[in-house]
Formats: sequence, structure tokens, C-alpha cells
Amino acid sequence: HEPTGIRVSGYISRNAELFVTDGCEHENCIICKYLEKLPAAIVLSRYHITMTGFYYGVLYVQIPVDETLEGKIVTIAYCDDGKLITIQVEVKDGFVSFFVDRLHTFVILDGQYHAVTESGHQMLASDETGEIVSVDGLFSD
Repeated sequence: HEPTGIRVSGYISRNAELFVTDGCEHENCIICKYLEKLPAAIVLSRYHITMTGFYYGVLYVQIPVDETLEGKIVTIAYCDDGKLITIQVEVKDGFVSFFVDRLHTFVILDGQYHAVTESGHQMLASDETGEIVSVDGLFSD
């Protein structure tokens, strides 16, 4: 396995091991499918992060990104029990860094996006243009 440079810290058991794959968190989840099918043009990276052992409280996650993004605001999007969550963070020292209460599949997006509900489905909208990020073949009624 290639090292990813991803760091997770917090009150974590000594024998905990971190695992990073490109898998999906929930098998039959519409939000996970949506995040999986986002246009490649806006996806900087995607990591499914899990850990053995146990932890207490929040986790501090640091994911390396390209150094050309230094100072830019990017969005971390993930599914939390079927709900689309977004966090906007500034790239600092080559990392996006954020706090979560548990690990997920995190998608790092180039630009600023927020979750909206459109026709009963949660999707991403660009903060800059307001445009909804649609995915072919998903949410077809």
C-alpha cells in the first residue's frame, strides 16, 4: 500500500490502525452514490478512511492536497447517515484539516459548495454560481 499522507489524531487507542481505500461508506445509499458520481472536473480526491481500535471525542483529520491549492478554500463533502454534509476549509501547509465525530468517505472538491435540497434530493450547489451539481442517471423520477 502506498502511503497517503493522511493523518488522523485525537484520543485514540494505542493499537489503532488507519486504513484508507477508495471504497464507499454505505452500499445502497443515494448520497454515497451521488458523491461517487460527481464530475471529475470538481473532485480533487476521494478517500474512504476507517480505523481499528477505539477513540473518544472528535477526530482531527488532515488530508494532503496539491501545493498549488495553498490558500484556496475547498469543500469536503461526505455522507453522515444518509445526509449530505459539507465543510469549507482553507488549504494550509499542503493539507485540508477539519474535525469530525467519526470517519467517513471524504470527497475533496475544488471550490466552495453547500448542500441543498432539490426535488426532494440533497445535492451540491456552487457558492460562486448557485448552480446545482447534477449527476447523470441519478434522481431520475
